[in-house]
Amino acid sequence: MDILFEKPEFLKKEDEVTIKIKSDRNLIQLYNRLLRIYQTKYPHNPEGVLRFHISRQLKFEKDKDLELILRKLLRNIKHK
Repeated sequence: MDILFEKPEFLKKEDEVTIKIKSDRNLIQLYNRLLRIYQTKYPHNPEGVLRFHISRQLKFEKDKDLELILRKLLRNIKHK
């Protein structure tokens, strides 16, 4: 008996985000800058925490512009 599972909605969003990031040079640079900061701040799971923060911002922001969200995360993390 084969049971097929559909991906949860939050995983679909993450896939879309990954595709958008990989398709734009500026987004790649912003993501990598954030990831370097997250590696020191959250050494246990830097990419997972960063992706969570991105997905949370996408969920609550009215403007879904990924570049603005990454810049906002970068600005907020530098001020802490």
